[in-house]
Amino acid sequence: MANLRCYVDATALIGLARIGRLDLLALLPTPVYVTEWVWAEVTGDPTKPGVTALEHARGEELLLVVDEGDPQAFPPLDPGESTVLSAAAATHAAVLIDERRARALVRTHPALRVAIRERAGVVGLVLFAKTRGHVSTARPLLDDLIRQGFRISRALYEDALRKAGER
Repeated sequence: MANLRCYVDATALIGLARIGRLDLLALLPTPVYVTEWVWAEVTGDPTKPGVTALEHARGEELLLVVDEGDPQAFPPLDPGESTVLSAAAATHAAVLIDERRARALVRTHPALRVAIRERAGVVGLVLFAKTRGHVSTARPLLDDLIRQGFRISRALYEDALRKAGER
């Protein structure tokens, strides 16, 4: 697992930055790879919440911005998501991705199913953090994400609480 790369999408970065929990990314193989397209999306407006934290995480080398991936590889997706999936597929990496269409594509696209080694979303990362003892409870983080506009379906929320032993 030491050589496994992990690419992250904009939604995951924005969600974690807004709740002040970019530190959870350290549970993944580091540095966590961010394509230039995604970086431009998450830091393009320096007045948005979380941008300072993202810049700090990059300075601390938790995040590594790379010029990788093809923004047009998967036309149904936006360029950032497309670069994440194409870069991860090219390097047989893992992805932390939360956009519904991108997650569906990873599950159904034959080449992506083979090439992408692992996939998870922010909710999965929160649950992993709890199992590793990095957070004592998952509910406050999930609630913070929802308050910040991060979409978590009621079914996923309830399932996550059940898996965390908090339901």
